[in-house]
Parts: sequence; structure tokens; C-alpha cells
Amino acid sequence: MMRFIIRQLNRFRCAFSGLQSAVLKDRSFQIQALIIGPLLGLLAYLYWPLTDTELIALVFGWCLLLITELQNSSLEAALDHLHPNLHNQIGLSKDMAAGSVLLALLFLLFVLIMIIF
Repeated sequence: MMRFIIRQLNRFRCAFSGLQSAVLKDRSFQIQALIIGPLLGLLAYLYWPLTDTELIALVFGWCLLLITELQNSSLEAALDHLHPNLHNQIGLSKDMAAGSVLLALLFLLFVLIMIIF
């Protein structure tokens, strides 16, 4: 049982290490976490009180953006390491991952527009 607990704690350590790496090294994640996040907080303050649904949608949209950016960045890093030369299929994979970030951003913008108007 103790080994199981230690393995689970090690998994958390790896996850926090990944988040720390993204915050310290990934420019896109930094912008979305450290600039967009506070701007959303300011917006929520200006339009306070938000309904519970509006607040949940706002936080969900921001988290979705951060999650997709983490996945995009990790996929790009792995593909660049495995195949550093230009390749059409790898470029397509990276473009599709970037497209997921764009969709998350569009969802967040939709939520913002619904809250403001």
C-alpha cells in the first residue's frame, strides 16, 4: 500500500514539474496563464457580480485554453525532438494541435462576448 501511495505522489511531482516548466519556459503558456488570466480576473471584477454559470464558463474557458496549450507545446516539443527536419505530416500534426488552441481561444472569446453583451 505504501508503494502505491509513493507512486501516486511521484506522479503529482511530475505533473507539477511539467506545469513549472511551462510557466518558466513556454512563451505561449506564459501569455495565456500570466496575462490572459489576470485580464479575465479584471473583467470579472468589472462585471461583478457574475452569475455562477458565467463564472464557471469563464474559468472553464480559460482552463480549456491552458490545457490545449500544454498539449500543443508538449506535442510540438516531442515532434521536434523525434524529427527535427521539416516534414509535411509532422507540420500538419503541429498545425492541428495549434488549431485546438485556436478553438479553445474562440470558445473563451464566445464566453466573454456572452458575459459582456
